[in-house]
Amino acid sequence: MNGNSTAKKPTEKGRNTQIIAISSGKGGVGKSSICANLGILLADQGLNVCIVDADHGLANINIILGLPPAKVDFDIFTKPEDVLQAVQKSKFEVDILSSRSGVSRETDPSQNNSPSVDNRIPEIAQLAVLFNELKKHYDVILIDTAAGINRAVKHYLAVADFVLLVLMPEPTSLTDGFGLVRAMKEVNNAFQVVTNRVSGAPQANNIYRRFSNAVKKFIGLDISLLGYINEDPYVPFAVLRQLPIVRHRPDCP
Repeated sequence: MNGNSTAKKPTEKGRNTQIIAISSGKGGVGKSSICANLGILLADQGLNVCIVDADHGLANINIILGLPPAKVDFDIFTKPEDVLQAVQKSKFEVDILSSRSGVSRETDPSQNNSPSVDNRIPEIAQLAVLFNELKKHYDVILIDTAAGINRAVKHYLAVADFVLLVLMPEPTSLTDGFGLVRAMKEVNNAFQVVTNRVSGAPQANNIYRRFSNAVKKFIGLDISLLGYINEDPYVPFAVLRQLPIVRHRPDCP
């Protein structure tokens, strides 16, 4: 980008862990790929990194990193310290906490007459306790949220220090991203933009300018541009090989 294990190093008292939610209004913008590759780059700098795949029912970070599916949902544990039982260690020195894939979980348990543990989503207070436990073991925690707007996304954004919002040149990506910011501003208003699959800096800056102007005018928030990622024809090949692009093609733009 321009612009079953424990953590690999001992914990440090007073560690200033950063929790970053990576989100998008629209699906298919490359959010999970960005999350996985960012995690690897941070780990390359010697940081302890955990990626939390919070897309309940459609988790795929494990696929990108060549790991088997999770057997349990990481957020069902009643004791926060037990969540480490669900951690998977990848060969890229990044730890993964993932939900099961292909298992339906209702986003609003009030619509279910007899909700079970499996179809509930964690409340904000529950997530705060869970992430406080993770902060003892990691320098950076990346949350790969589901795309779009729902109660689960809201709760995960609420526990993040800031939100990395992924946009693409498509108009639907911009309008859906705008909707996400508007819906989530009450729980987290610290958004930074990454434009993905652009032709270069001019297009990235144009997308950001249009988006940030609209957010400032209609929502009243200032949003910064964190960076941009160029279109890369090698990404699909990396995905097929279950190899992150920063390993498949380290010289990628």
